[in-house]
Amino acid sequence: MIKYICLISISIVTITCGRETGKVIEVYGRGEVKAKPDYVDVSFSIANVNINPETSQKINMQKSSSIIQALIQTSLKKENIFTTNYNLSPEYQYINQSQTFIGYKSVNSLMVRIENLDQYSTILTKILSLGVNEIESIRFGVKNYNELKLKSMNVAVENARIKAQNLASPLNCGIGKAIKIVEINEKLPDQILSRNQERKSENYGLMDLSENKEVISKGERYVTTDVLVIFAIK
Repeated sequence: MIKYICLISISIVTITCGRETGKVIEVYGRGEVKAKPDYVDVSFSIANVNINPETSQKINMQKSSSIIQALIQTSLKKENIFTTNYNLSPEYQYINQSQTFIGYKSVNSLMVRIENLDQYSTILTKILSLGVNEIESIRFGVKNYNELKLKSMNVAVENARIKAQNLASPLNCGIGKAIKIVEINEKLPDQILSRNQERKSENYGLMDLSENKEVISKGERYVTTDVLVIFAIK
């Protein structure tokens, strides 16, 4: 279920009214639309080092292929498994401020999209058990982001209008048409986070996944829009 939140926040407001023309009021508005996540993107990397570059790549490809096949067997769709980056580079070890060449490091970065959120903890456990070196990010999202974004923009502008009216009324002023509307700090779809994630990352532990504990919370997600609106003064 989608919920709408209209926030009245403290902001810097400029207001001037009277008989003089060209006077305006500037207000900030915020709109938030809450929706339940319907997918999670998990990014991870598979890395290995070998003295021979061709052998390093071959080992990595074999390991990556085994992991992909194992993930497909968990009911993940093949089209929801992506290679996001591949890198082969010399690897050095630093001992007593001395650099020693130890081989060539192959790194294959993958991303999987999990659409059944009831399975994400199990799949994370599976990924780690297959020998993945690092889980780089876990991002929850909504498929109808554009629709929710438009709704949050409408809520933000309405929030600004109400604030402008409330500020102008005690001064016996009225507001006219909006002269200018500017969106502030636009967020991309992959920046949709829960409020807990914005404050801290305490739920980002992975040590208990083997015990199937719910250590990474789906939580509530928000699509947020902040606007600056300049209204004419009547």
